[in-house]
Amino acid sequence: MWILKVHSQNSPPLVFPIIDDCTTIGRSSNNHINLNDDSISREHAEIRYSKETIEYYIHDLNSTNGIYVNRTKIQGSCQLHYKDIIRMGGCILFIVNSEKGETSEQSPAFYAYTRELLYRSLDQNSILLGEIAYQLNSISDVKTALRTISSLIEMQMGAEKCQVILPEEFEKLNKLGFSSTFARHAIKNNSAFVLPEINPDLDNNMGDSVRTLHIRSILCVPILAEEKCIALLYMYKSDPHALPFSQQDLQLAIAISHQASLTIQRMKLMERIRQEQQARILLERFVSHEVAEYLLTDKNTTFHLPGLKNQHVTVLFVDIEDSTRMAESLGSEIFSQILDSYYKELTNIIFSNNGFVKYIGDGMMSVFGMTKSDKNHACRSIQSSIELLAAIEIIATKFQANIRVGIGINSGNVMAGFVGTYQQGEITVLGDVVNVANGLQAHARPNKILIGSETKKSVGEQFWTTKVGPIKIKKRDQPIIAYEVLDRK
Repeated sequence: MWILKVHSQNSPPLVFPIIDDCTTIGRSSNNHINLNDDSISREHAEIRYSKETIEYYIHDLNSTNGIYVNRTKIQGSCQLHYKDIIRMGGCILFIVNSEKGETSEQSPAFYAYTRELLYRSLDQNSILLGEIAYQLNSISDVKTALRTISSLIEMQMGAEKCQVILPEEFEKLNKLGFSSTFARHAIKNNSAFVLPEINPDLDNNMGDSVRTLHIRSILCVPILAEEKCIALLYMYKSDPHALPFSQQDLQLAIAISHQASLTIQRMKLMERIRQEQQARILLERFVSHEVAEYLLTDKNTTFHLPGLKNQHVTVLFVDIEDSTRMAESLGSEIFSQILDSYYKELTNIIFSNNGFVKYIGDGMMSVFGMTKSDKNHACRSIQSSIELLAAIEIIATKFQANIRVGIGINSGNVMAGFVGTYQQGEITVLGDVVNVANGLQAHARPNKILIGSETKKSVGEQFWTTKVGPIKIKKRDQPIIAYEVLDRK
């Protein structure tokens, strides 16, 4: 006996027998097959059996939107064949030739996930995909998208359980209640798989989960993006009275998997953009826009902030001498205006020389050399310090204030990077190099630039310098030899 398996947008699949004499189809409840779809006429079509030719024929009963058989609109009537696909309005009707499905074959069938298979699947199920795409396009997070995809498949295909399994869960298939035997083959070979009907009590190749859950039919399809498996659609039926999965179900699952792939990729892109925006906002607190872009496009393609690691850098400290007394003598309003100009000018100068900035009270720590593009970081740090002193002199003249600072610079290996989250992240630099640079700025007042021997070695004879030392640094047993920078040659 032939039966019709009906898929529609908003209901699970339905199964109807084709009556030997005449089977009527339409929206009216008087029909043998009642399809609740506004795009279908009340008396839309009928399928008649010809005893003379021993064939089935479908007849259009002057319906409003017509009948399509295998994507071709019929005129009047058309002979039907096993596996024909009929479309009426928003419903797709598949012809199945027995109550147990289209075939009694029980062996597993693998299908290479080719473009031809995908295009054929999309073409045959385009009507059903419209509603699925509409629902998925309104979702903005991956977890909700995966749950929605699973629910849609369970409804559209009559599956008792369906899950979208992500790569990090591929090793947990059995724990999730799925047999891994065929799933691993589908994942490894990018192939869709259907097992129409099994007897788990007799088939020793089935896993324990198949026997425990009394699974009768299995279907799984890889979700691909650029030929890489980014997830797996896995579903099964255990009801012995339900129609097993067929090749037509497999094609519908492939069509849905393509829509799922687009949805997952869209979610990942949205998350990537969100992370990039957060990272950019954070980075631009410490570096110039150009350096932030460099970090995001070159070193930080996954938008994880650069963590602590050993790097050869140059550290600069600058601090205002006796700022408390200055604030007391000038008044809080004038002093706040000085600090505002001070921070703006110093930040612009550091950024223009590809340095990172961290504010410490009324002082600042800057780090040069944390990007691959900054090979000459020692020279950049000294150039920045010369520009800083010039800017401070202008600020002092503007506010008629005696602003005295110290600038200390030192180069060497440190642990440098970011700690914290996108919202609360901070640049952190650890090591003796940092302690020495901070100690040098305490000895560099008023308005001097002191550099360590490693920095002096790096810049060579590019600057006029004079030797200073030995200098005792706090928290350090041995004194150091430093150099005062007088000017650039």
